[in-house]
Amino acid sequence: MKKALSFTFKILVLILLVLIYIKVSYVPKAPPKQYAKPLTMEQKYENLSKVSVSVQIDYLKQYLGEPAAIYDLKDKKQKEYIFVDSDYYALLTSDLNNTILSYSITARSLSFNPTLKVKGIKVVLGKTTFFNDGTKPSDCVVEVGNTAPSYYYEKYEGWNGTGYENYLLGYNDAAVGAKEMVWSAQVSGEEIDNNTFKITDGKKCILPSDQDRKKYTVNTFGVGEPMSIGVNRRSVELIN
Repeated sequence: MKKALSFTFKILVLILLVLIYIKVSYVPKAPPKQYAKPLTMEQKYENLSKVSVSVQIDYLKQYLGEPAAIYDLKDKKQKEYIFVDSDYYALLTSDLNNTILSYSITARSLSFNPTLKVKGIKVVLGKTTFFNDGTKPSDCVVEVGNTAPSYYYEKYEGWNGTGYENYLLGYNDAAVGAKEMVWSAQVSGEEIDNNTFKITDGKKCILPSDQDRKKYTVNTFGVGEPMSIGVNRRSVELIN
């Protein structure tokens, strides 16, 4: 009887030790990875409204995510950041202290219409036209290319109503928009071949008619210096 009890006791102790070992050595499986839900259009509008000059790039990463590409500029005295989203491109330039000097935001679809501001100036991409209540830009810039990027933008000098920040309204062929503005502002081939093009009224391109400027909407808004139409189509083709 005592031998039976002793044997049973040993079995129970063995089972107990096995259970303790299993409990100690058990590593629970990690829960399945939860992927972040895609942002709504309204959330993207809100995130883009945070973009501004004079703020730190790390602050904007909270809203734009991580850049798809970073380039050194001006003998490595400035950096250029490219952010790629399914609905927009954003190009930001910073100094060596990571402070934003300028930015350009380009809508990639006609249905993506963020409202962008610089103090008193408000622009809705895909809805605001180039015609600005009859106000003429201080300059316009056009680039025409077949395989190279094409773009057109109008530059406005900063004043009290913009916090003295320069800004631009433009068309960038990295996205959809008013490509007709490029053709209406370009210099003729003959003038290019003969190098006879003369800047008119201090502008670097032929300012399109008010009729065209009222008709076509901008897909790019930029603020600050160095001023830029935004992402280069050839660059983002590689990124995408």
